[in-house]
Amino acid sequence: MEKTAEKLKVNESLLKTVLCSATFWGLLAHGMVLFNKYSFHDDVRYFNEVGATYESGRWMLGILGSLSANLLGSKNYSLPVVNGTITILCIAAIVYLLADSLRIQSKPLVILLCGSMVTFPSVTGTFSYMFTAPYYYAASLLGVVGAWIFHQKKNVVALLLCTVLMACSVGVYQANIPVCICTLLLYMMEDIRQSDMNWKTFWKMALCNATVCIGFVTEYFLVNQYFLNQFGVVLTDYKGINHFGRTNLSNYIYRILCGYGSFFYPSTAVEDFSARYVYTLLIIVTAIIAIFVLRKMYILKTPKGCQTLLILIAYPIAACFVYLMVEPWDVHAVMTFGQAFAFALVVWFIDKYPEDRTKVEGALCKAAVALLGVLVTLNIRYSNILYLKADVMQTQMISYYTTLITRIESIEGYTEDAQVVYIGEYDKHDKNLVGISEYFDDLDLATYKGEPIFNDYAWKEAMEFWCGFAPELGDAAEFDGNAEVASMPCYPDQGSIRCINGKIVVKFADEP
Repeated sequence: MEKTAEKLKVNESLLKTVLCSATFWGLLAHGMVLFNKYSFHDDVRYFNEVGATYESGRWMLGILGSLSANLLGSKNYSLPVVNGTITILCIAAIVYLLADSLRIQSKPLVILLCGSMVTFPSVTGTFSYMFTAPYYYAASLLGVVGAWIFHQKKNVVALLLCTVLMACSVGVYQANIPVCICTLLLYMMEDIRQSDMNWKTFWKMALCNATVCIGFVTEYFLVNQYFLNQFGVVLTDYKGINHFGRTNLSNYIYRILCGYGSFFYPSTAVEDFSARYVYTLLIIVTAIIAIFVLRKMYILKTPKGCQTLLILIAYPIAACFVYLMVEPWDVHAVMTFGQAFAFALVVWFIDKYPEDRTKVEGALCKAAVALLGVLVTLNIRYSNILYLKADVMQTQMISYYTTLITRIESIEGYTEDAQVVYIGEYDKHDKNLVGISEYFDDLDLATYKGEPIFNDYAWKEAMEFWCGFAPELGDAAEFDGNAEVASMPCYPDQGSIRCINGKIVVKFADEP
């Protein structure tokens, strides 16, 4: 009874630590996006939705979107404070489950683990899709919960429940596959550390975990096919979704190499130049610590060393499994949250193997902790730069559209019933618009890279949302080869907007 009470007390303390640190790191890194509203690109297109669902293989996202709308009795909304808070709480719950199951004892390490995951660039990227961010990270939590259940019980019922939860996680966002696999591997490593299992027990455990992976992926595809048939839709070819994970042997080898390379040098997952080097140095230092740990296990003649080594070899490609799913050039930062689980591995090594450390080993552990702290600090700075960039982009965008609307409505012959025709609408140029490249580094994290933003695919929706201007649109093809249009200059020059045959023609660019 006393042991149970003591365990509950420890868990309660851990919960407080995680919640406080998640709140602290969340406000520092994401305060701007939580207390302001940035809406362009996909966010303005899906402001009242949860994003692409069944046609993108995200059947569980479609189910959750419908459930949310029905339970709340209203539309879905892209709400910064509510959606952002739910997202951060989901990440906090992930950290809590990992730290509790892995028995991380050091509070500073728990705080840094929480900081590294809350401030990871994929979170910043997902917040540009605020309409769907809480669903994505609730799904990540679902995958971790599934692994936690299987780790606690290790029976057939737990295995089946784990596969169902993980399939639902992937059904929200396919990039949650790395999250599921990494969590399973972390729990395997903790099981190995706690017991001197023989090789037969190890391979039995590995087979059970492989069964979980095969099971949840199979369930995902079966349910996905059911919904495709049910709604009569086919998968989109966006980012290789329609041939997800299918390629030839040589390309698989190439993708595996890209995955391992990204784990050690995350050019996509961590875009900030300094942070990228700090991350790489952190992984190298952790690898050296792991070598010392494995060496001690070898000297003790225990199979733990080889068993742990096998998992360590698999871990990088598990964290970067998204590179096996799609072509490497289709991977973007929002898809890389699985790579944040590298920090759980770092923290686990530092916390669980303090025995008989030499001065060199102790210095390496302190260096790893310091590097993790520096990385969190750099990620906070990076997030705030991107949110500031979004603020400037949006302000310039609204100014541009306001001027455009004023000029359209000032044209002789304009009426509120007149159709507006945009010529070359995605090839706008304006030399007098300073833009943002002069003030910001070339940061490529979606969707904050929009330069110039007024050529975004959803520019008309953004103009309607922020400026309230949504005229009836005419067909630009109707004016192909029109001599009067050909003689017009391009916007913003005088004469680039004219009333032709009762329609307001706005010429942004010459015909190709």
